[in-house]
Amino acid sequence: NRTRVGRNTRTMASMAMNEKMTIRVSAFASAAQIIGERSTTIELTSGSTIEQAWRHMVDLHAGLERLTETIAFGRNDRLSDKQVILEDGDRLDLLPPVSGG
Repeated sequence: NRTRVGRNTRTMASMAMNEKMTIRVSAFASAAQIIGERSTTIELTSGSTIEQAWRHMVDLHAGLERLTETIAFGRNDRLSDKQVILEDGDRLDLLPPVSGG
């Protein structure tokens, strides 16, 4: 029994068993300043979305909360919506708005 969301395919059994996956997070500009580093890894439940990964990052680094309304996300070098399901080994880019010239 498989469900398909875009390019992401998951078995219902693996999602139900709460398997874990590792996501590499790359932070830029103010997000990197808040986190204190440009790259880190997080562990999430398989089938987690970008939005769930963001909430996890906000739980770890409360200062990120102020970016919630304006931040954009990339998944493996492509801009992605918050509802996209992440896969083990994906890279999630945190892309806050940047100003300057």
